[in-house]
Amino acid sequence: MNDSQILDYSLDYNYTDFLDYNFTLEDDFRDSKQNTLFCVIYVLVCVIGFVSNALAIYVVLRYRYMWTTTNIYISSLVLGDLLYMMCLLWFAVETAYSYWSMGMVLCKVFWALTTAVAFSSSFFLTIMSINDCLHVYFPVFSRNRLGPKAALVISGCTWVICLLLGIPIFRYASLDSGKSCKVWSEATSLYSITITTYQLVLAFFVPLALVCVSLILTANWLKSHKKHADPSYTNVREDMILVFALSIVYLVIWLPMHVLEIMSAVGVFTELSETVYYLLSIVPYLKCCIYPFLYGLISQSFNDGYKRVLCCAKAKAKNKDTECCGDKQEDKCLN
Repeated sequence: MNDSQILDYSLDYNYTDFLDYNFTLEDDFRDSKQNTLFCVIYVLVCVIGFVSNALAIYVVLRYRYMWTTTNIYISSLVLGDLLYMMCLLWFAVETAYSYWSMGMVLCKVFWALTTAVAFSSSFFLTIMSINDCLHVYFPVFSRNRLGPKAALVISGCTWVICLLLGIPIFRYASLDSGKSCKVWSEATSLYSITITTYQLVLAFFVPLALVCVSLILTANWLKSHKKHADPSYTNVREDMILVFALSIVYLVIWLPMHVLEIMSAVGVFTELSETVYYLLSIVPYLKCCIYPFLYGLISQSFNDGYKRVLCCAKAKAKNKDTECCGDKQEDKCLN
């Protein structure tokens, strides 16, 4: 490995060479072992995230009762997390080889797709929170105009917007002389500051501000209707808690990353050791492993769906004559 292959790391898009580093065979061996270790960790996270999210989207597609507005938006979140796991797998390959070996086109696709997924996560959380707010304050409009079919159209349009927002990243992503896949070279350039701010505002601050306003309004409605035994109270409360939990995880994971990125862009923070870089790189992907667990923990429909799938798998393993999750045995399967 040459100098640029080993040292061309920094936060997200900012890459800075460490100066005055003395290379030895022992250093190369240690770096090789470290790269292999982190590659294994990345692949492990990728497998966990892919399996758990694949289970979540299978549950939605398999059972018709899951085809609700909220679950369609969750499916869009799951789709984004599956794409994110594919990006993590590419990153693991780069880590293993210590350089990007998959060509210029995939380098551009990697960054554009990573950016689009980051936008989609915050956008769909915003849509889910606004949908709940409209459902309680404008129930007739929500029921007639914002059903599952509308959710499919809104989800499709949102994905188109997210992909369009990734075009600037696709345009400027490239390979440097050391074959590292990155977006820009100068940490304090006007372009890096502009793009970092652009993502911070559109993918983080604005969506989360809308989520907070919507959750507050929905919580106020729940508080005023708690004593009236409103039929929609339980469903709205469950959806609100789910959006709140997902938003907290998103905030905890992405806020430190965005702060470090903006500090790096303006030149306040410019250097990272390889170990810290690798550890920070895995943090955003952990969200994809946490979300499916929250779906099953908070959403009763997902909880039931998970039980049905797992029960069916257990029944098949025991060579049952009838399917555990058949129409006549659904109640038994859920117990």
